[in-house]
Amino acid sequence: MINVFDNLIRSEKTQAITDIVKKSEPRQEFYFQTYLALLISSVGLIYDNLPIIIGSMILGPLVYPLLSLALGFQAKSSKLIFKSTKTIASYSLIGVLITLVFGLFFRSFEISQDSFYYKIELDGSTYLVALLAGAM
Repeated sequence: MINVFDNLIRSEKTQAITDIVKKSEPRQEFYFQTYLALLISSVGLIYDNLPIIIGSMILGPLVYPLLSLALGFQAKSSKLIFKSTKTIASYSLIGVLITLVFGLFFRSFEISQDSFYYKIELDGSTYLVALLAGAM
């Protein structure tokens, strides 16, 4: 079996684990990035623009809680598993609520049923997404 991390010393591995756990905890910039990613995905859904929806997934900051959850399973740490699951669940609930409110605000738009066909156009959604992504 190939060990990818043979070149790292123990202190570097410990620091990486500490960083993952620390960055997975709820903090102010995490909330802000989550809100912006949700707004971007909502714009993508409203304008039926698949690249915007995928882009919002890339911008979403849930990677650290997911890494922390995987680390918790690897280390068999029920405390870390619980904390990571709680963070993911709370942000998922917040995400559904924010998207619901945003969707109700813009519900006068018609959403096309043909979601697999899309065009990349420079319209209001493109500039709005650029503005929100730039704020991140």
